[in-house]
Amino acid sequence: MLVRGHYCEAKSGVLLSEEHLEDDVEKAIESISSSQIEVEYVPGRLFTAIFQGASLLSFNAMLNFDPRTGELRRYRAACHHAAERAVSLAEQQFDCERTALPGRLSVSLYRSGVESLDNDEMPAACKFLIDGFKMAGLLQEGDSSHIMSFDTLMQRCGIGEPASICITFRRAYKS
Repeated sequence: MLVRGHYCEAKSGVLLSEEHLEDDVEKAIESISSSQIEVEYVPGRLFTAIFQGASLLSFNAMLNFDPRTGELRRYRAACHHAAERAVSLAEQQFDCERTALPGRLSVSLYRSGVESLDNDEMPAACKFLIDGFKMAGLLQEGDSSHIMSFDTLMQRCGIGEPASICITFRRAYKS
């Protein structure tokens, strides 16, 4: 929570300065922008993007920024650009045209990192990436009429091991 210009990390109770939050944003932007991307694509059925070395800014941290300031806008732009890079890579690797995945989708989110996120904030923390995939033409919409469910998994990696984000969009079939 923001307390007179300071962020209170709920789990540790440590007060972090606004400068510390800005450092977190810079680190997240740098990690997403420089991440190595791997993709898997089955047109009309499945798209997976793995961002090796990428870290997410937690949803709780995002709530502490004034949306009119540049930090959050730059982070959002970096996420949108990373999604565009992933979709462009799939076009090149699989020699196919860019088309939106049809129907309702199930989204799987996997994150590894030294710092943990609450599992319930994973979809919100990935919002800017998901919006980026919509802007890149992979998704028709990001609302509940197109995204049926979110599955999340997190794993803590050791110090010195690279963080990663994996996002999979899979066509959800009704049983």
